[in-house]
Amino acid sequence: MHEGSYDRGAVRTALPSCGPRRSTRFPWPWGGAEEYLERPILGAGVVFVGSFALYLYCLLPSVAWSDGASYQKNCALLRIGTSAWSHPLYVLIGKLFTLVPIGADLAYRVNLVSAVFGALTVGGIYYLNFRAARQWVQAPFFAAAFSGVVASGWLATCHTFWLHAVVPEVYTLHAFFIVCIFVVLFIAAQRHNDKYYLLAWLLVGLSLTNHLLMLLSLPAFALYAVRTLGPASTRATVLFKKVLTWSAAVVLGASFYWVPFVIRLLAESSQDRLRLVKEAVGAGFLNYVFPLGPGAMQQGMSGVLATYGFVGQLVFINLLPHGVVLGCLGLSVLMRRVRSLGMAVTVGVILNTLFAMNFFVRDQFAFLLSSYVWWAPCVGAGGLGLMLKGIEKDGQRHMAPGQVRWWVVPILVTVTLIVPITVSRLLPQIFGDVSARGQPFHFKGDVSVSRYLFSPCKRGDLSAYQYGQDTLGHLEYGAWVVAPSQDDYDAWAVLDYFHAVEGIRPDITLFVPGHVPALDEAPGTVYLLSLPEGMRTGLYRQFDVRQERDLYRLIRRNAQGR
Repeated sequence: MHEGSYDRGAVRTALPSCGPRRSTRFPWPWGGAEEYLERPILGAGVVFVGSFALYLYCLLPSVAWSDGASYQKNCALLRIGTSAWSHPLYVLIGKLFTLVPIGADLAYRVNLVSAVFGALTVGGIYYLNFRAARQWVQAPFFAAAFSGVVASGWLATCHTFWLHAVVPEVYTLHAFFIVCIFVVLFIAAQRHNDKYYLLAWLLVGLSLTNHLLMLLSLPAFALYAVRTLGPASTRATVLFKKVLTWSAAVVLGASFYWVPFVIRLLAESSQDRLRLVKEAVGAGFLNYVFPLGPGAMQQGMSGVLATYGFVGQLVFINLLPHGVVLGCLGLSVLMRRVRSLGMAVTVGVILNTLFAMNFFVRDQFAFLLSSYVWWAPCVGAGGLGLMLKGIEKDGQRHMAPGQVRWWVVPILVTVTLIVPITVSRLLPQIFGDVSARGQPFHFKGDVSVSRYLFSPCKRGDLSAYQYGQDTLGHLEYGAWVVAPSQDDYDAWAVLDYFHAVEGIRPDITLFVPGHVPALDEAPGTVYLLSLPEGMRTGLYRQFDVRQERDLYRLIRRNAQGR
């Protein structure tokens, strides 16, 4: 039978727990309950509830720093752009979440987007591992469920994934699309139904309206789809037609992104069209891809090697020793038993990891999240391989009771859930000052940058909220707030959220980071978020500079220079 084919009758006769309802080999103490437990959607629902409870407990309660505050503002005001970093689908979903009457803080409702789609991704990993173990490895129910629990538990507590599930970011929605597309392709491979293949590629196009990072997963999806087609569909002419149809589906799915862009492009002048095209395809990002971009090359080889070392530490902290061992074992199992899935996972992990390691931006670690999602099925397959003796052998169909290593279950469940939680509490102390490690984040107020970046529990973290409220309340009437450097963006985004969304201090003027107006023309007091070295000489000639809280207040000198 072809690897991707699906014969329900043949599968039921091959599985000891799916034949007679009252199996004598693996009896269930609760009678006929196995009829319901066989449904993977039930286990996926339980995993979703458990992971969502974890994320809800750790959820950031209000406004975030940096990009998070910008996302919260765009969602609240429904500001959908056409650039590669505008994430229109995320903004639209976030806007819908702000309409849900949960809590009085709009920022908190936007934060729920990450928690919901993070939990859906974890549940989807359980579903995928369970179905793969039952269908292609012919594992009994309890072993398939254990594989799903190990994979989903590992991903749920994976540091980077956990962190982005409790703050306003686009990556858990991106991860959800990876899993959702793979599940649809899995069903399409089972049923050889072109409609499911078409749906999968429509979802690929739709996912691009959230993040262009999905382009790195396209080869893995295409490889899996082609390898699971029936023999009649692999002929050159038939395959060419299918590829054209799938490509059209991707374009149609991404129409939410490119249709507004085309409309805006036609309305702009010819001088601005090239700039808009570069923004739409993310051409500016390429500046930071090593070795192609000059922005990345400016670091020099010593800086590149230091960044590689830092990213390598983060990868190890996310995988942890059990994730490495289980993943490698699971990949071996997949390559032997489900080669199409194993090859797709390998391609997905390699492409996403290579890009993340060579994309030299300060939140570089976030781009590794896709690699962890691709690695999760390997971890689950590794748990299955440890539990069942001989599962890696070709042709193994029935598992006798003596072939089950029951002692593996409590050990792996404990290690998968407890160890990452313990490590996450130690990370802020391990890394210390991240600014000294090439991560130039510039938060303000009473906040530990290291703790904010490396602690995945944000429960009760009101540092950004307090900074925004205190700073805006301290400003004089009609003041200008200037952010001279791009490094001021982290704090500026918080002030911009309160100013634009909450309507606090409409009398002041906020200038975007990097834009410095003619300061001597200000109608009132001028405040700087930072005092760059290159501006100090000129400022000291015209103004007295006083540091107030986390700001620099400029007081104009009189004609005598006093």
